[in-house]
Amino acid sequence: MHPRVSELVDHLTRGRAALLAAVAAVPADALSRAPRPGAWSPAQILEHLAKVEAGSASLLARRLARAKEAGLGPETDESSVLAAPSSFGPDRAPREAPEIVRPTGEVDAETALARLQDSRAALLAVLDDGDGLALGQVTATHAALGELDLYGWARFIADHEAHHERQIRAIADAGTPTE
Repeated sequence: MHPRVSELVDHLTRGRAALLAAVAAVPADALSRAPRPGAWSPAQILEHLAKVEAGSASLLARRLARAKEAGLGPETDESSVLAAPSSFGPDRAPREAPEIVRPTGEVDAETALARLQDSRAALLAVLDDGDGLALGQVTATHAALGELDLYGWARFIADHEAHHERQIRAIADAGTPTE
């Protein structure tokens, strides 16, 4: 596996483990309950994460297929894709999620977790399909973050998940989740 892809897979794996640990720390009766009016419940957060990741994986798969058809070459850069500050870090200003990725509130935590497992498999399949290719040349526009290459998209997904993991952890700790 190319070092840049390996680095991202490790980052995604660590983040998912932290998310699952946070969810496991929430009492079962609190998974579907919003911690305060206007906030999302842990189940809604998980539904949102699954929607974001599944949609992103689908978009990236299409962009990668198009780039491969156009003759995308091999990756020559082995620098870290995590060295630069995240564009989706803990200091970012709160944003309202676009309608397409807002939770319906009709999905329980167990179903949302299963969807997250499926969406992660789809994202990892994209990374596997592009392993060894110049993924920095495969781009798509994110509504809030602008133009991101495939590495940036995968990092966004991990960092976005970490943001929501902190919210779920706060709920588990009976605190007020950060926005």
